[in-house]
Amino acid sequence: MENDVLQLSLTNSEKHYPGLSDFLKDMTGAGALFDSVAPYLTVGAALERWEINEELFFKELAERNQAAGEEKDYDVKKSFPPFVALFPCGLRNPFSVLFDTFMEEWGKKNDFLIEGNVNHELSYYDYVDAVDDPDALPDLMITSDINSLFHKRFQDRFVDAGAFLPATTPTNPLFHRSGMADPDNKYGFIATNFLVAVVDRDKLGDRPMPERWEDLLAPEFAQSIGVRGEEDFFCHSVSIPYYLLYGKEGLEKLARNIAACYHPAEMVKLCNSPTADSPTVFIMPWFFAQRIVKKDRNAIIFPDEGVFTSPISFFVKKEKAEEFREILDFLTGEKVAQLCEEMWFPSAYSKSSPAFPEDKKLYWVDWSVVRDGDVAELKKEIDLIYEKALDRERRLALTGRGEQCES
Repeated sequence: MENDVLQLSLTNSEKHYPGLSDFLKDMTGAGALFDSVAPYLTVGAALERWEINEELFFKELAERNQAAGEEKDYDVKKSFPPFVALFPCGLRNPFSVLFDTFMEEWGKKNDFLIEGNVNHELSYYDYVDAVDDPDALPDLMITSDINSLFHKRFQDRFVDAGAFLPATTPTNPLFHRSGMADPDNKYGFIATNFLVAVVDRDKLGDRPMPERWEDLLAPEFAQSIGVRGEEDFFCHSVSIPYYLLYGKEGLEKLARNIAACYHPAEMVKLCNSPTADSPTVFIMPWFFAQRIVKKDRNAIIFPDEGVFTSPISFFVKKEKAEEFREILDFLTGEKVAQLCEEMWFPSAYSKSSPAFPEDKKLYWVDWSVVRDGDVAELKKEIDLIYEKALDRERRLALTGRGEQCES
């Protein structure tokens, strides 16, 4: 009985057994963090994460039920959603609509979780970093950014061990030309997000228009750049490429030139309605750059080194590949590819990329960085450089502007 309930997601446990999840939440004292991981964290995984003894939990739960005059049988086999998709803002909602239509036509119940990456990225990827058993992970995962699925720990335990597979190899030449397509065919992609520099011509003044990412490291751009981030966290899709291209010194210069951190939606607002203290340059996703109305004032720059990529990757458990065949065919099919391109995310499965200018290029971190090193350790090294380059008072002044994405 107890082993069955351990397989419930926290969200499903509350649906089937009202009060169980709240009781566990009180025991953990985790508050909002508990709520954020509830859709994909099982009861068993939560007990392990917060080091709560299983026997003690069920004993206290039984005592609580008895005191409330409730007799509950937990003999049920359920699980967290088999498909978890964390999409970039801008793609989540339109994909959800398309996926709902697909599920209706297929005649299957849609109990899958489709969310915005920015709303869950810290809590979910911390969870992935702590998992040892593939059964504690969804059967099919779509994730955004250079996240925990690119860490050596995940590679060793799940990718190289063959527990998870890519659906198929990208067919879009852009993914091969840029080096994004995995030569070992162990990582799969749906599409890619990418970052451009948006420059306010009026605020730029007599400074030269930047043509390279390197140009933004110049002293002339001190406290003039807006990036995505929050307290003690800066977007790794920006910091990792900068570090690989220009080393520790380059990253220190970038840190000193950051004016503030924003959600991309806020960046768009400030591009359309700039304030006296809004940055001269924003590093933002291409999708959000399309929302800028003041095109004459804001220059969109594709730096010469290549725009920084933020991949939308996906895995399926090897043992579930055939069971999910219809979904995998849908994800790699024409309708999803067309949707991605229409929303300004180059698809891995389109024959060409109208969402990406032909004369520009992508900058990919290179598979040697993923395979030969450890992206998790690289992130720690990068974050430490930021901490040293910015004292805590300045970091706090930069952040706190973020908001959840509803796009």
